[in-house]
Amino acid sequence: MLRENVQTIGGKLSMNTVKVRNIEIGSGVPKICVPIVGVTKDEIIAEAKTFDSIPVDVVEWRVDWFEGVFEFDKVEDVLKLGDIIDVKVTEIDNKGRINVSAKALLPKPKTEEEKTEA
Repeated sequence: MLRENVQTIGGKLSMNTVKVRNIEIGSGVPKICVPIVGVTKDEIIAEAKTFDSIPVDVVEWRVDWFEGVFEFDKVEDVLKLGDIIDVKVTEIDNKGRINVSAKALLPKPKTEEEKTEA
């Protein structure tokens, strides 16, 4: 914990909060923050897809792990500021957190039965 982010108020320690969109880190219930640390574009996308089935509050792309970190065009090839990504809302929990899935929009693989019928 950084010393600048901690204050003493009335003899008790108090931490400054950080707001990321509508999530306030440092107040209320603990938040779930997860990093994406893939080295290649394929690894980054694969890691992002793993968050489809777990409730997370904040996802951080650690671009410093990316093999093309010093080549702006390669970074933009993965994700550009302002990119709009299609997702499906899969759940809204009792705390108001919204779980989304990009994977849920992909076509479902055919079953063995469907393959033989075709």
